[in-house]
Amino acid sequence: MPKKLASLMFFFIFLLLPIACAVRAVIAPAPAKPFAWSNPGASLDQYLQDQYPFSYPLKKLRARLEYAAGKKEQNGIFYTHGRLIENIVNPAVSYTNQNTAALRSYTASQGINALFLLLPTACAVDQEELPSHSVSLFDQRTYLERVSQSLPKNILSLDAYPTLFSNRSQKQYYNTDPNFTPVGGYSIYTALCSRLGISPHALTEYSVENVAFSFLGSHYDTLPYFDVTADVLSLYRLQEGTGRDAAFTVERTDAHGNTTVQDGLYDYAMLDSEDPLQIYLGQSAPILTVRNAAAAQRTLLLFADDTARSYLPFLAGHYSSITWVNLKEATPQQLQELCASEYDQTLFCYSIETYLASDEITNLNP
Repeated sequence: MPKKLASLMFFFIFLLLPIACAVRAVIAPAPAKPFAWSNPGASLDQYLQDQYPFSYPLKKLRARLEYAAGKKEQNGIFYTHGRLIENIVNPAVSYTNQNTAALRSYTASQGINALFLLLPTACAVDQEELPSHSVSLFDQRTYLERVSQSLPKNILSLDAYPTLFSNRSQKQYYNTDPNFTPVGGYSIYTALCSRLGISPHALTEYSVENVAFSFLGSHYDTLPYFDVTADVLSLYRLQEGTGRDAAFTVERTDAHGNTTVQDGLYDYAMLDSEDPLQIYLGQSAPILTVRNAAAAQRTLLLFADDTARSYLPFLAGHYSSITWVNLKEATPQQLQELCASEYDQTLFCYSIETYLASDEITNLNP
């Protein structure tokens, strides 16, 4: 019965689409590509993207109907238990090879030893939550091992998978976004501590402030699943010691070399921005330096993607400064002026998805 109902409702959607087209034609220019009625399934997604303001309601209706019809996956994203979990599809081996080559070249030219950590996505850690038919998952565990074996001796590969997996009953990933929650960031932090030579603070030493209760991330934008559970955004602060929030400043350097300074690790103004996750450390920048006036003199150079927002606030309690370089935004001149040997430690930390699907790491060698 649900499948029959879903089929009937799909029929009404396609019946109403011409009306939507006519209304849209009055209020906005025609889309770049007209809807291909000869192949409606293949062109519906593109059509929905073009047909503002009808796109979002129609996308939500489509997700509801496909779920009712028994479909549990769309474009590599699984509907499951109030969550949206994305699989890695069509991994680009060429990016992996280019990124690894860039790491080799950079560390050799800088004459440094470095630490390297690839972070598994929710699809690898939380597989038990996926629909039972999900048999075509990318093998992230094997991929981690292969990349680790390809690194030179001056780059020490770390592994956060065991820690993340053992804590999988905790909320380590968002329901609606691929990024890590602060709890996931804490797991990454504890996995890093022994190799960085620092002792982790217990999670119970932090006070928690919930600042948003209805966050919907990028997965929800792609697939507005009606039964998803909105996420809570939480801020963690050490109650005592050198990680007290008052000791921190965040210095942001833009592509022109201009700097702005933020007090504290969290920028509440970003809650009203297009990306509320930027409340953690503030607005994105090519180079972002977190300073801790209360910590002992120890410096860390961090090359990372946006997953750093989850674990860097925990690491910041142990360093007088952590310089986070965003290779997507940093200019060649900024990278040339950066001297890795001036830092006590250098860490490369990226999501597996970034390492597979982006060549941003090759910007290391401008």
